[in-house]
Amino acid sequence: MHNGRYDLLPFLPSAMEWVTASGGRVPIGRRPIEGGYEENGSQLYHAAVRIGHVIVPGKAGAHLVRTVLFGPLNLGVPI
Repeated sequence: MHNGRYDLLPFLPSAMEWVTASGGRVPIGRRPIEGGYEENGSQLYHAAVRIGHVIVPGKAGAHLVRTVLFGPLNLGVPI
């Protein structure tokens, strides 16, 4: 359950691609797509996680690094 505001960020296939990341690290040579800020000013990035056969959109940020429960995170990065 989610309480509060949230915004879904656009994903532009002509300018972005998904890359697998884990452990709070962006793959070498890649740059995450900025997606906004938390209310406290923490930077957010495009992200998604695969749960079974479903891809769930979400957010990533340095302040959100935790033990991965579902598998590797996918970050939106420029092509």
